[in-house]
Amino acid sequence: MIDVQIKLATCEVNCDGNTGTGWLVTPSRVITARHCVYEAISTQAQISVHFDHESASNEIIASVIADDESLGNPPIKRVTFE
Repeated sequence: MIDVQIKLATCEVNCDGNTGTGWLVTPSRVITARHCVYEAISTQAQISVHFDHESASNEIIASVIADDESLGNPPIKRVTFE
């Protein structure tokens, strides 16, 4: 049961050629590693979040809502859907 929930909450994060994994932490927020969305911070590059569920695929444009460099190396970045 928990495996299904984790799979449904996992997404691919794309930003200016960089790809990483993100996880849904609220219905409208994804958390991912900072290096996955660094270009959005420095150059305002577009972020897309892609959920690939067996019955449907969707891609959502997202934006950075928090950047906390003190969280580690690389710091964690949170993004939210627009």
